[in-house]
Amino acid sequence: MKLVFDIGFNVGKFTDVCLQKSPDCKVVGIEANPSLCQYNKHSQNKSVKIINAIASNTDNDKKDFYVDPINIGISTASENFLKNSRFSKGSKYLEVDTGKWQHIGKIKTITLDTLVSFYGKPDLIKVDVEGYEY
Repeated sequence: MKLVFDIGFNVGKFTDVCLQKSPDCKVVGIEANPSLCQYNKHSQNKSVKIINAIASNTDNDKKDFYVDPINIGISTASENFLKNSRFSKGSKYLEVDTGKWQHIGKIKTITLDTLVSFYGKPDLIKVDVEGYEY
């Protein structure tokens, strides 16, 4: 693998595996949560480029973005996910404080087409975007 797009980068666990299996690989991580981008262990790695954006069907729009303050690392731009996910409704494995999603603002959008035009055609695209896949 030479190029990976890690959509929903989070803290970079998937990227870690990619770099272990293919040490010469370049990874472009798309992460909407600004705090995960800012304090990421990969921020100084020249093989990893982290972009603070929401992968979407349009470029340079601004979409509302929410984080779950209880389950660190869970965040979404999907209103359906906010209302209907196990992080909202609960499960026997999760502590839930419904209605506590924090709106952190509007995050810019970027398309896969734009990423491909700038970085090239990836060998692999991972998508984990908490209900915003469509």
